[in-house]
Amino acid sequence: MERYDLTTPAAFADPYPIYAAMLKEDPLLRSESSGGWLVSRFADCVAATRSPHLSAARLGPWFDALAPAERAEVAPLERSLSLWSLLTDPPQHTRLRALLNRAITGDYAEQLRPRAQAIVDEHLARVAARGRFELVRDYAHPVPAHIIAEMFGIAREEREAFFGWCRGIAEFFGAGQMTADVMRGTQASALAMGERLRGAIERARSGDAADNLLTRLVAAREGGDRLSDDEILATCVMLVFAVHETIPYLIGSGVLALLRHPAQLAALREDPSLMRGAVDEILRYETPLPRTARMSLRELELGGVRIPAGERVILMLAAANRDPARFPDPDAFDIRRQRNHHLAFGFGPHHCQGDALSYAIGPLGLEALIRRCPTLALAGEPRWQHNLAVRGLESLELAVA
Repeated sequence: MERYDLTTPAAFADPYPIYAAMLKEDPLLRSESSGGWLVSRFADCVAATRSPHLSAARLGPWFDALAPAERAEVAPLERSLSLWSLLTDPPQHTRLRALLNRAITGDYAEQLRPRAQAIVDEHLARVAARGRFELVRDYAHPVPAHIIAEMFGIAREEREAFFGWCRGIAEFFGAGQMTADVMRGTQASALAMGERLRGAIERARSGDAADNLLTRLVAAREGGDRLSDDEILATCVMLVFAVHETIPYLIGSGVLALLRHPAQLAALREDPSLMRGAVDEILRYETPLPRTARMSLRELELGGVRIPAGERVILMLAAANRDPARFPDPDAFDIRRQRNHHLAFGFGPHHCQGDALSYAIGPLGLEALIRRCPTLALAGEPRWQHNLAVRGLESLELAVA
């Protein structure tokens, strides 16, 4: 048994004592169960994201472990993932990121807000009328899922199927053990979504489509270059994962943290201008995607430790966001925290490009709930997902008097 076991029910409910021990005693250690080096200090995580000797193209070992026939069967998934900017290195990453920056802009996020607000209002009216509801199932997941569907121009009658594909894609990185069966399921979802979106891409290329994220990806140009259809489809799948795995947990963890800290909740209700600071503190305090990984291309030194070539290096972002060397009183929840430059969206060249969408959409769902439900209260104990790749609530019962 390893000293720092993050897979127990107690650790899934509250991993922070383990993170604190790691930061104090073993900030960079080799973990046999994780198959790599665990990096927990803020400064070391930042250094790792900047290092040219650590590669973001890190999924090779999963596919290399498959039997030849299995690998051939999931070859379409491997090809699609190889086109994710999140999982590529320069120069491919530089090119993809430049084109994505043309499409995913702050002005598009703001343009999306009115329709997103309407979706929030529709779902909130439905759940608040019940008097009691389950936050994750009834609100935190459906709201961003419908907004994602709007971003891609998915009609209402097609959304249940679309949401099923979203869940199938999200399950890939959250799998406790990567197997051929997991990959087949993810591939089926990605291919089905791609088949649905190809027609929309063709309409966008012909100019016969409403302005949405898909048409913007089609129109993106950088120095005469543009995204291929396969790159657009891969990017759509990547964005589904990023938004689907961030916003619901931002809303869920945010509601729980605020209800457990009533003085903070009261301050936010009294001064809505604190919302941006509150969102950053929620992302720091309960980081939705608590870890990311790299592969060492050569032997290197990180945090005073020599790491051989060909090793998996796991950046423990949630631990780094509680590093006392970077954040004073790191276990305190403080929506007025200053210089809150957390790592919830990564850092450096691979900083998440979906952060503008998260900052535009997430606060809408959170703000509406706490403002329009002044009697909101916990009606049960929170249940956390048993998932190392995601820090999110499984369920949380709430009451509205």
